[in-house]
Amino acid sequence: AAMLLRDRAFQEAADYALIGGEPSWIASVIRPWCEHLALRSDFESLGALMDRLPDEVVETHPDFHYWRAIAHLGIARHLSVIEWFPPIEEAWLESSDSLLRGRAHTCRSLIAWLSGLHAEAVAAADAALATLPSSALTERMYAATTKARVLFREGDDEAAVIATRQAEQLAAQLPMDEQWAWRTLAMDRANAYAQRGDLHSAITKYRLIISELPESLRFLEGFYRCRLVSLAIEQGKLESAAVEYAHVERLLEGEWRLWHLWAIVARARLLIAEGRMEEAEAWATSHVKAMRRMPGKSQLVMQLARVWLHHGEYAMVRSWLSDLDGTPYPWIDAFGEIGHQQLQIDLDLAEGRYAEAAERAESLVHAAEAMRKWSEWITLSVRWAVAVSLLGDA
Repeated sequence: AAMLLRDRAFQEAADYALIGGEPSWIASVIRPWCEHLALRSDFESLGALMDRLPDEVVETHPDFHYWRAIAHLGIARHLSVIEWFPPIEEAWLESSDSLLRGRAHTCRSLIAWLSGLHAEAVAAADAALATLPSSALTERMYAATTKARVLFREGDDEAAVIATRQAEQLAAQLPMDEQWAWRTLAMDRANAYAQRGDLHSAITKYRLIISELPESLRFLEGFYRCRLVSLAIEQGKLESAAVEYAHVERLLEGEWRLWHLWAIVARARLLIAEGRMEEAEAWATSHVKAMRRMPGKSQLVMQLARVWLHHGEYAMVRSWLSDLDGTPYPWIDAFGEIGHQQLQIDLDLAEGRYAEAAERAESLVHAAEAMRKWSEWITLSVRWAVAVSLLGDA
């Protein structure tokens, strides 16, 4: 209750300050709220706040540049950061302040991770850990966590465990509800198992996460169960997926939760997997407008696009894929999902563009192999084989 009252007070003060006032006054009110959100790794709220902050306020202190970068990188908006961050990064690297230099390396590590440049991500993370002062807990956690995520994806589990322990030791110095390691590392290890095609281990890891959640982070259970719904669908175990989604509905209890958007996507996926296309379309359509530019919207619209493809409404699928090419929120790429690429291949196959489908699938198969994304590699290899067969080159 005390935490909720504190958060509400911070939020009300920030909202009041942003109504109007001198940049220096706005900055003095906003800074404590930014520090709090960054400490909790609440990237969505921090990003929304930074998007509302006038440029003249951002220019008043380097902390604001860092918070804007870390907020957008935390929700995989790395393309937008790449546009404006390099000059700031260069200035920080030339600074005598070890915190600024370390922050530059931390951000570079996250940018490289989201761009699929794993070697660069690890090198930048190591540079950050070597540069940052011991008091920079959150920055050191971000760097250690990014390194662990890369190593898990690369299959170097031994080195990843060492990096994970380093991040968890840093997180242990924070209050339990602000420990970033609880929010990311265990989940990313589960995702790494899934990408290798080891769905059983991924599911086991998610169940362990749920069983070990402290009370202060119990609100995350629904999000993890949404992932279990998706993994059960990938396994073709629709009854298990339905059981998990029933848990999700009970956790929602008709109220909005931080992970509500992922519950909406999970239900759409389940309805499609069960072949209930009309219900899936009605469900997704009823929610997609309310999501506006939230990161889950692209995945929900992708479920709608699958329904359109099933109904033969190819023009609508093509239109959405065209719009997606210009989106500044590359969640699908950043988190290893290839749904929109797979959808493009399926559209090419449906419309008889077998050569285009084969070429696209082949290039993505090689990319997935290079990035050790084995689940995607299997999915794309099947489509490549189908396209080649339809070309008569089997």
